[in-house]
Amino acid sequence: MSRFTKAVLVVLLVLAVAGVAFGQGAPFMRPAWPAYALSIFFGFGTGHYYVGANGTPFLIGDVGGIAAVGVGYALIASSLISTGLNPSSTNVGSLETGVITGYGLIVVGGIVYAISRIVEDISIFGAVDSAVKAGKVAQIEPVLQLTNTSLEVGLSIRYD
Repeated sequence: MSRFTKAVLVVLLVLAVAGVAFGQGAPFMRPAWPAYALSIFFGFGTGHYYVGANGTPFLIGDVGGIAAVGVGYALIASSLISTGLNPSSTNVGSLETGVITGYGLIVVGGIVYAISRIVEDISIFGAVDSAVKAGKVAQIEPVLQLTNTSLEVGLSIRYD
């Protein structure tokens, strides 16, 4: 029997044993990796909501930051349009006020959004850990051990 055939048989055996173990009354638990992916790549508190944690502060922070940036751009555009795109018009004071306020909102909104995303991406690790300890989410970790005479490949499922 070739090494490849032995490796395939070992993998199939591991999968069969894992399937039997899961089928023997083990509670259904969602994996933790979608929480990380949702939080890091999408935001809006979705990773926290996935594991049952409170994601509302991140939802408010993300939406508030984006809204402030949008209002800032709209305020700048409105100021420019109201003066007819002519800075030498009689409404120069309102143009300057609108543009300065618009840029201020853009900066503040960007800072709020950035801080919300950074804190969300850091806190998702604690939220997943708490969910694993509460038994809501299964932490699945790959196992790969290589020695001089053997290779062990598998999955370690941690319920804590």
